[in-house]
Amino acid sequence: MKKLQKIIVYAGGIVLLLSSCKKETYELDKFSMTNFNGEYAAPLVASDLTIRDILTKAAKDSNIVVDNTGFCTLVYRGTLFTSRAKDFVIIGNQNLGSINYDFSNTTSLATFNAASNGTSFGPYTQTISAIITPTPPLIDSLYTNSGTSLDIIINNAMPAAISVTITSPSIIDLNTNLNFNQIINLSASTSTLVSYDLGNHLLKLVNGSTRSQLNLKYSMKMQKNGTATGLEQIGISANLNNISFNKFIGYLGANYTHPNFAPYKDTVPISLFRSSEPTYTNTTFSLVDPKFEIKFYNEIGVPAQLNFTKLDAYTPDQWGNNLNSNSLSGSSIIQNISINSALNFNAPKTTSLSINKTVEPQIVPFINSRPKNIIYEVNGSINPGSSSYIRNFFTDTSRIRVDLDVILPLWGNMKDLVFLDTINVDLHTIDANTKQVILRTYFESTFPVDMGMSVIFTDTLYNPLYTLISPGTVVIPGASVDVNGYTSAPKIYKKDYIIPQSAMPLIKNSKKILIKAFAYTTNYPTNVKIYDFQKLKVRMGIDVKPYLSSNN
Repeated sequence: MKKLQKIIVYAGGIVLLLSSCKKETYELDKFSMTNFNGEYAAPLVASDLTIRDILTKAAKDSNIVVDNTGFCTLVYRGTLFTSRAKDFVIIGNQNLGSINYDFSNTTSLATFNAASNGTSFGPYTQTISAIITPTPPLIDSLYTNSGTSLDIIINNAMPAAISVTITSPSIIDLNTNLNFNQIINLSASTSTLVSYDLGNHLLKLVNGSTRSQLNLKYSMKMQKNGTATGLEQIGISANLNNISFNKFIGYLGANYTHPNFAPYKDTVPISLFRSSEPTYTNTTFSLVDPKFEIKFYNEIGVPAQLNFTKLDAYTPDQWGNNLNSNSLSGSSIIQNISINSALNFNAPKTTSLSINKTVEPQIVPFINSRPKNIIYEVNGSINPGSSSYIRNFFTDTSRIRVDLDVILPLWGNMKDLVFLDTINVDLHTIDANTKQVILRTYFESTFPVDMGMSVIFTDTLYNPLYTLISPGTVVIPGASVDVNGYTSAPKIYKKDYIIPQSAMPLIKNSKKILIKAFAYTTNYPTNVKIYDFQKLKVRMGIDVKPYLSSNN
């Protein structure tokens, strides 16, 4: 089954802010430095981030929907399944029947033998009507692809050369708009197989109230070149093989089913909740109004009906046992779902089913349980009901697609949502006698989310060398929130972090800065809302204080 893309997201919070800024490898000897009373300063980050900046970078595969108040909703879409018409409407090889010519339905044996060699007899005409099976489907028109073949087999045991003209009002060449008309000439006492490619042909198979009927007309003439015993005959048979079509018009029948359409079952991964980061698995959050929207995109000119017999949350442990008991199975909202027919070949129809807390309260704990997968089973039929005929139509590329939208209005609360980010650095040019390095930070936030972080310098293998900011230190406070979840005045936080001289050898060998940030709203008395006008102003710089000897 098609997969939801990997997403880093927050619900009611924001993502690691430093990761939204431009990241570079910083080499101190390449900075343009200015002397400020013996202090060398270099900027690292200067950025104003809105929610759009952060969400666009953190959730690249999501769609950000903003209403007229600026309130933000994240929408993630994945496909449950796709069924193509040509996969569940398969027409096998067809035997179109056979005819015989002998002395009972042509000239008499005595007349034939009495005639001199070279005498012509005929034409003798026979018509055959064949029903394309099975029925249903009932076919009005079938537009065939190259490879579809009409195979004519003729066994001529007569002591006469024959000429067979084959015509059919049921087979129309779309290149010329002419009915099928072919002649096969065959010597006495021989046989042949002739195949006609029916690519770009129309099989017009409706005859009054009769459908799926193909008519062939044979007209045979023969020219004597020997004496007959009376047992001789001419046998002609026809087959329609390797049927491939690009357009179908007809009726699939009432309550039509096929294994390639339904029943159908699968497990859909919800990558939104499938992070492999161990600390993320401990995250808990509660959205006020999450919802599913199931969209049925129908390019096929048939109505359909679906029933979800199972729709379960699945979060496995290491042995595959389901730890998630949330289920929507049995909910009436996912039963007897009507899918409207396409209006014409170029006008597909979209039908939507919204599963929200109003129609199904269980959707809130279902989504807030963060299922890693959704297990579903669906049954369905085409042309539900008992109509004797409904005009169905589709092409070989027509399909029914079922999409699942996970809709997350950013309104709620959360805690312990942890993200990791890595910044490459090259600090080998720092003098080992450097007195100290200061990381100077300034944050001004109107986001209603507290952010904490730890900053650790590591080697290329991520082995810790020096911890600048210990885990659990809050460095970016959230703005104040009123009773309606709105933020008011921004919060400002600034601090200098000092790296002492004793840590210089460790800093010089550092190749990466590992940043772990966590977001939470537990300090707020109400659920918070995220708006697109909220902003975080970030200013970060580095000061290097060189060692000054007493001789200077």
